[in-house]
Amino acid sequence: MDDRGMRKFKAVFVLAVVLALVSCTWPAADPSDQRVEDRLTPEEPVDEPAENATADDCSPEDHASVANEELPALEIEMEVWPERIARGEYAIVRLGDVPSEGETRVRFAGTWWDTHCWEDEARIVVVPASYHMEPGMHLVEARTRGLDQKGVAYAWVHVLEGEFETQHLTVDAELRSKRSPDLWREDRVHFARARGTTHPIPLWEHGAFYTPLEGRLTSSFGLLRYINEEPAGRHSGIDIAAPQGTPIVAAADGVVSLAMSLHVTGETIVIDHGLNLFGCYYHLSELWVEEGDTIRAGETIGLVGSTGFSTGPHLHYTASIGDIPVDPQLWFDGDPLRFLP
Repeated sequence: MDDRGMRKFKAVFVLAVVLALVSCTWPAADPSDQRVEDRLTPEEPVDEPAENATADDCSPEDHASVANEELPALEIEMEVWPERIARGEYAIVRLGDVPSEGETRVRFAGTWWDTHCWEDEARIVVVPASYHMEPGMHLVEARTRGLDQKGVAYAWVHVLEGEFETQHLTVDAELRSKRSPDLWREDRVHFARARGTTHPIPLWEHGAFYTPLEGRLTSSFGLLRYINEEPAGRHSGIDIAAPQGTPIVAAADGVVSLAMSLHVTGETIVIDHGLNLFGCYYHLSELWVEEGDTIRAGETIGLVGSTGFSTGPHLHYTASIGDIPVDPQLWFDGDPLRFLP
């Protein structure tokens, strides 16, 4: 190798050594140097509350931490009556000092409820305690968002156990087939439509509801029912036995939201009384009303029958708030809103 070749070889060798040393000492790329949005997957949102969180999933402090900081905070006046209820009963929430425009909702037992305008620029909502709820302390959460303010408030309701009976029925295979899960599923589509919207004001005259039928009480509200010794859930209302064809009257003023023949409940009527209160009448032999009719308390709406899943002539009457049944005796004993001071 001549001198020129030797000098070229030495230069290449030195350059290779320098590059090797640099690669050993330069720090490797750190994932933490990446932008946050580059490292997150779509399943890891930043500072977003869980969409399916329920009122009992976290404490008020947890909810407050996700409050929207874009709008100034508004202090909401919230009162709840009564503060102690049994399963199958309900409480009334009153909110004061909320924006007249915007949205104000209340969450109880994992369900959001729309509020309704009330006296003195307040808003109210009736919230039910399902007979499936666990007894104990349950959080009531109110949230309002106006055009330029947002607020949140919390309270607690003590839900008691309640007392429910047990009932055993024995029926033949033909009658049992009228209460299959598939038939119930089809019926619930119509009930969901009938109770999906409500009038924002009470449609009934102040006072207790009428008992829709005079007769013998054969099944109480909330009882745990067994059919052919198999669990069949809880009874959503009361059963009143009476002779076939006995007139049935509306328990209170309202508007008919359902009047049709269903699989399990037979000839069925649902009346919207406003504020999410609904009265449901099952197993009739004849329907004397149509959807959209305005009904007065005490007006005959149909006749006693034994249609659908029924062991004899009777009326099944369900009182519900939204789609959650409550004890109808609460409405027969006095005005449903009597808990308001």
